[in-house]
Amino acid sequence: MWNVGRLCMPMALVTALVACQNTNKTQPAKGATADAGAAKTAQTDAGQRPDPNAGQTGDKPQSDDPVIGAVEGYSQVRLSDYDRAIKRFALFAPDDKTRAMPDDFIKAPHFQQRTVINLVDMDLMRHMAKDKGITISQQEIDAAIAAEPRLKRFAALTPDKRAALLKEFGLEPSDLDTVVRDRLLAQKLPPLLIPDPTPDQLWQAYKIYKERVEIEYIKVPNTPVSADIDAFEAKNGPQIEGYYTKNKDEFSVPASRKVRLIQINVPKDATEDARQAARRKLEAFKRDVEAGQDFAELARTHSQHTTAKQGGDLGYVVRRQRPEAFKTPVGQITDPLDGPGGVYILQIESELPAHTQDLTGSIRREIAAKLLRKQGPQPKAMATADQLALHWRRTKDSGDDTSLQLALKQHHLRIGKTFPFQTDASDDLFIPGIGQAPDVMKAVRKLNPEAPISAAPVLYRDQLYVLALKHQGKASRTEFAAEKDAFATHWLRERRSRAVTERTNALKETHGIQIDMRPVRNRYGVIDRKPQ
Repeated sequence: MWNVGRLCMPMALVTALVACQNTNKTQPAKGATADAGAAKTAQTDAGQRPDPNAGQTGDKPQSDDPVIGAVEGYSQVRLSDYDRAIKRFALFAPDDKTRAMPDDFIKAPHFQQRTVINLVDMDLMRHMAKDKGITISQQEIDAAIAAEPRLKRFAALTPDKRAALLKEFGLEPSDLDTVVRDRLLAQKLPPLLIPDPTPDQLWQAYKIYKERVEIEYIKVPNTPVSADIDAFEAKNGPQIEGYYTKNKDEFSVPASRKVRLIQINVPKDATEDARQAARRKLEAFKRDVEAGQDFAELARTHSQHTTAKQGGDLGYVVRRQRPEAFKTPVGQITDPLDGPGGVYILQIESELPAHTQDLTGSIRREIAAKLLRKQGPQPKAMATADQLALHWRRTKDSGDDTSLQLALKQHHLRIGKTFPFQTDASDDLFIPGIGQAPDVMKAVRKLNPEAPISAAPVLYRDQLYVLALKHQGKASRTEFAAEKDAFATHWLRERRSRAVTERTNALKETHGIQIDMRPVRNRYGVIDRKPQ
């Protein structure tokens, strides 16, 4: 059985699977690179972002071999490259009897787009390897074929027999060599991007790794009290009205439809005959309703969905929840549809059109509260956070957390904790459970065993954080000497595993990646999965 997990790996591992372009094909000259500041990134369907096939009309490309992915000045992937990639996946088929990829893979939108991006990444990797002077000999390719479990069946064959076997896959000997060459490039390139560290660099890396911290935290919502909202609203009417006028999108309500559902459960592994039987039942129910029976009563009697007792009532749904509910006129019933749980029909009872909420009293208070929070920590929230910090300090001093637990219970709060994380001077460090919060990180760096509780609460995303040091690692030269070799191996492996991906992402961000999925989807089709 094909395993999609094997096909959707990080780029450095995908090279053996998705490598597809002819390494000798002509690439755009680097001198053609657009100004970095003006470059745009396009990673969605054409029509929404820049189109590498300028001049196309409709869904039909002018060229028989259109560009489907490009990074200006560095990479250009065509539909023929994608075709070769799909064929080359067969080299890694689970067995000789399963060479064609299932439609579930080939027609899956995520798989299609991920494959195109991987092909672009592969081409960028080749550029980097060329710049570094990396070459691959035929002897290295032959040795790698013999060592790869999925490919070694080709190793012992004569050239004619190898070509004949590859022809059964729709491939040529050069396809096999290209796949293996790209894998070898992916192995040789990272050590040149990330050279071996000096002893001092390794010690600094070891210190950062060992001196990671774990913290505990209490989040206090920075919520204004009702009296403060009333006072703000009374004094700042024009400001509230101005915010409403400038930000009406915040108060827009999308169109929604009230729907009911009847579902017949069908297991995922059911036969097509079983699905057809369920569809016939639902078609009969649809005819019954059209003849005058009540849909809700039929749902109560026959639906196997969890809403059966409520007459199949799903309430009001919006388009992103139930796109199929918006393809049938109001007052009518859909044809049987396939969903994850089985087969179902929907009755469209009514529709509420899209609209913007009026500036009612509740909306005015909502805006007032938002504007108050933007002013900074709210007095009541700050008092609560200060009180909790005081109880926490007493707990650290006495070991008795009774008062802290009572205070937490009173305010319906709890203590959260992080995994170990680094606290070096980088601005983009991430705090597990909190996020990329520079102000919180600055407060964390000030914590130590003598002052384990933050001196003041820290505001981040409408929450006041009270922080406490749970654990702080220490690095010693003695431990470093004992662990140096093992740490160096681990550290280099981690850095090098990310190196190629980081460089390709940097090129795409600077110069822009343009993706046009229309030619792929026109050729291979797309699975339209209906949400339940």
